[in-house]
Amino acid sequence: MVEKVTPIHLESVDSTNTYAKNNYQDFDPKGWTRITATEQTGGRGRFNREWVSPKGESIYLTYYFTTEKEKIDLGNLTQVLSLSIVKLLQKEGLKPSIKWPNDVLVNGKKIGGILAETIDLQETWGVVLGMGINVSVKEETLKQIDQPATSLFAETGKTYDISALIAMLEMVFLTDYDRYAEEGFASFYKEYDALLTHKGKEITLHQNGKLVSGTLHSLAEDGRLNLLLPSGEIKTFHSGEIK
Repeated sequence: MVEKVTPIHLESVDSTNTYAKNNYQDFDPKGWTRITATEQTGGRGRFNREWVSPKGESIYLTYYFTTEKEKIDLGNLTQVLSLSIVKLLQKEGLKPSIKWPNDVLVNGKKIGGILAETIDLQETWGVVLGMGINVSVKEETLKQIDQPATSLFAETGKTYDISALIAMLEMVFLTDYDRYAEEGFASFYKEYDALLTHKGKEITLHQNGKLVSGTLHSLAEDGRLNLLLPSGEIKTFHSGEIK
């Protein structure tokens, strides 16, 4: 059970993940640290892509904690966090979905992303678990993003208290994390699978510089992706990006 979360808020930072990696020696090694920022000047997502981070308009948040090396699967952890983000958005009346492995979409447009990194501490991993959720981002800014994107404001027309959203998300995620630590991904499999996009559709999976095309067949119970190839073979992938 996560018993203590120490908050650090920064008005401006290049990236909350980078801050965590540069300063983890100063954090409580036995508890969790939550780093948030009003703006990021160098926000990034998976594959080192820029994450557009306008001041005061989104959630920029990174959790840092340590864990035994064999205790958790980082890929599954990001999937659990994507489910927690989905639950937050559902409470706000939206109908989100998940693009494997952990992009959160609303109406087919990206509203939230996750970037997980690790620090090798010999006996343990230092886990750097970052996320960005578009809250008050306006249409003109969303159009500058290199893929279809949306925000809570764009979907609902409402304004939101970012601090309140963070508090709600943390309550949901820490509960989900405790469940994941005790039961593994198996207890999340069905709810994640029900939210999965592209099922039964032709996709191209970008993996380690290679392109693999096929039909998204199903989600494996361990969270990996089953792709039906033109040859009729079903191949399972643990990472990649759907195009």
